[in-house]
Amino acid sequence: RKLHQPAARPGGAPGRYRSDGYSPVHAVRTHPGGGAHNGALRPPDSGPGGRFIRPAGCPERKQRGVPVPGIFLPPLRHGILASWLRHRPPGGAGKVCFPRLPYHRHRLPYSQWRRFGFAGYRSGWRRRRRRNGRAALGGTVSADYWREADRLHERLDGPQGRHHQAGLRVDGVWRHQRHHRVLWARRAFHIGHRQGNHLQHGCGVGATGDIFPYDERMATYLKATGRAELATIAEEHKHLLTSDPEVEANPELFYDRVVEIDLSTLEPHVTGPHSPDRARPISELAAEVEREGFPDTVAVALVGSCTNSSYEDMERCADVARQAAAHGVSAASGLLVTPGSEQVRATIERDGQQAALEAVGATVLANACGPCIGQWNRPEARGTNNSIVTSYNRNFPSRNDGNAGTMNFIASPELAVAMGLGGRLSFNPLTDPLVDADGNEFMLQPPSAAPEVPPTGFDPGADLYLEPPEDGSEVDVRVDPTSNRLQVLDPWEAWDGKDFEDVPILVKTQGKTTTDHISPAGPWLRFRGHLNNLSDNMFLGASNAFTDDNGTGKNQLSGEEIAPIPEIARAYKAQGIRWVAIGDENYGEGSSREHAAMSPRMLGAAAIITRSFARIHESNLKKQGLLPLTFEDSADWERIRDDDRMSLVGLDQLAPGRPVQAVLKHADGSEETINLRHTLNNPQIEWFKAGSAMNYMKQMEEAGG
Repeated sequence: RKLHQPAARPGGAPGRYRSDGYSPVHAVRTHPGGGAHNGALRPPDSGPGGRFIRPAGCPERKQRGVPVPGIFLPPLRHGILASWLRHRPPGGAGKVCFPRLPYHRHRLPYSQWRRFGFAGYRSGWRRRRRRNGRAALGGTVSADYWREADRLHERLDGPQGRHHQAGLRVDGVWRHQRHHRVLWARRAFHIGHRQGNHLQHGCGVGATGDIFPYDERMATYLKATGRAELATIAEEHKHLLTSDPEVEANPELFYDRVVEIDLSTLEPHVTGPHSPDRARPISELAAEVEREGFPDTVAVALVGSCTNSSYEDMERCADVARQAAAHGVSAASGLLVTPGSEQVRATIERDGQQAALEAVGATVLANACGPCIGQWNRPEARGTNNSIVTSYNRNFPSRNDGNAGTMNFIASPELAVAMGLGGRLSFNPLTDPLVDADGNEFMLQPPSAAPEVPPTGFDPGADLYLEPPEDGSEVDVRVDPTSNRLQVLDPWEAWDGKDFEDVPILVKTQGKTTTDHISPAGPWLRFRGHLNNLSDNMFLGASNAFTDDNGTGKNQLSGEEIAPIPEIARAYKAQGIRWVAIGDENYGEGSSREHAAMSPRMLGAAAIITRSFARIHESNLKKQGLLPLTFEDSADWERIRDDDRMSLVGLDQLAPGRPVQAVLKHADGSEETINLRHTLNNPQIEWFKAGSAMNYMKQMEEAGG
């Protein structure tokens, strides 16, 4: 992870620093003239595309042999991710070198949540100047830039905002400088549904972050959702929130790789089953259904979720539904629609989209996490192989209804409706006709251009928010101690200052291990408020290399060969024995489901050791006071045996960038020592020592820090 000297670029300009091991950044240039994207049925004039960026010299980090993107600049649609830089080079101007993105988050002040609707921001860049090496996005920064960034920061966050240190390269000299806050607009607050998609999936495959240039569509959406003040500020500083002209004009001078995509030739895609990265054009799906033996009948089509249920999405779905209703055709499959918010639900009810969907047999669900996250009571599907089509983000086995045989194929919302009308996976609405009530064939047409925001404004719907008291010290939260749905949690115990010695290996997962595998959904979600009960699902979906089975393991204490993994973990905990879990590549990808980190903590985990982590899950483990460690040599994964005991030594010397030594004691009496890496910074090490991030925050509060 040492910084490398920059290579010369054309024209004699300095090159870019890099930091080995970090995610790559690609450049993708799209032609704005057309076509379908994100699996949508879109006419050729549908709007601009997006781009990936990767600075020159930044090495590709691969997972399962596939390059992982680092930053995505998606289609310039109605959304915003605003980044106000806090670098201040001495003397004003200078070249900027971005450090790696942070691993922990802070919260916006409550007033800022209400004022701007941001989901939060990530900050806290590392102070280690020798190891911070994120390459610049290009361009010379003037003194005016810093002054404007300062003024913008003060307007958004006030002069009392917390500043963090970062390594900054200015004219060849590394310095500590105040860094910036990155305000991450999330789909949950309706600041750009397409961007929210990329944010979720990018993090799921290890991306560092997503950057979206500001444009007029963002301004339109912000104004329509009561955030005109933010749009005004962004307009004043638009030149800070868009790409540098020289980078736009000649990206090949700044990036290792430029990928060109002509959207007018891009065909709608369908992904799945069981993985959102198993994609193909819809024209190839019918042949794959026959070849792979997928159930061709679409049992249910599901539209919505928090990410793909904007007003525009719902209008496009309603357009497809109106075409079918005009010919007397109803959905051939079940059709479920989940509005992403009370605002969208109320608005589509007022403007008629809900009625249009109900006219072809749709059922509009509550605007809440439902089938998308696994809260779907579907007893008729248990134990069966069946196909569903959704516009959801993820489709891992058992995720939606708790049935491993349900095959979820992901498409755009309007494509999901079209396939629900056709009733078959092999139905291609681009080429295949439907038959009307009189036996006549007709073709569905791509939906007309839909308004990005309602012409008459959003209907906020029912106001269900209850303002908490300003002083909550006298509030008594009472939970029935006999409840099996709610549980009051005590703080996790703090680290005792000792090494973890001779701890057993609970499980060694192989292959894809998502948060759905670690903490399955389905019927378990009724225990979301009762962590102890919910933890009985821990690792039930994970494939254990020790047993070559899902959810079972070997108890090293009793000698029991096969038992449910949660049962073994509880047996260890009952005897005061901590344990470790071993994982494969990109461990913890998928949802940010925090229970996948909380359940191991509840049942006695000391560390999770993997070949690599998905970033969000790695952060969640840190917050729970666990040690997320990775093999220095990924081949060491093979060295772990089912009857091993492991010691993690030298933890009193735990420091950023310093490997942790693990001593493996095999049953035959032999020992091996391997090195484990971590990405803990100093505050996160304090989380570990305190037992959790919340414990540390409480300590700081009590100390007046």
